[in-house]
Amino acid sequence: MAKLKVAHKQTNGTLTDQKVRPTLTNGTTIGGTAGQSQSITTTGVKTIAVTYNTTANAQVTTGYIIRQKGIRKFLVANAASVGTSVETVTLVNKAAGALAAAQARITCYNTSNAAFTASRITNKFVYDFSGNRYRYVLAPTVAGATFANVASN
Repeated sequence: MAKLKVAHKQTNGTLTDQKVRPTLTNGTTIGGTAGQSQSITTTGVKTIAVTYNTTANAQVTTGYIIRQKGIRKFLVANAASVGTSVETVTLVNKAAGALAAAQARITCYNTSNAAFTASRITNKFVYDFSGNRYRYVLAPTVAGATFANVASN
């Protein structure tokens, strides 16, 4: 199983995992990482945005991946309340409002800009629930024709 890389900040401020990935001319990073999100601190890394329900079934729309635990399982946290809870969630093919406890979704756009939910994700590829595989970029807007887009925070 190809796993997501987890970005780490060195003592000199260098973000180690962000350097190994090529970057498009507009500054968009190809592929993605887990780690402390930019939405927490300006020195954080660009991470994959996750909407999930906690084990207590409370919805979190500002989630980010800490690390991968399996093909569809991830350790996630809420960027809006850092340090309060860390959850293990499973990716499912459901709308955000239909998520059950410990379920999550990653919103993506394919190369035709049609929305889909990720069934699994690695450091280079994102898969939909039909088994289609796309190379992807992290960006807050829809992708062009070459790469699929995965929402970031």
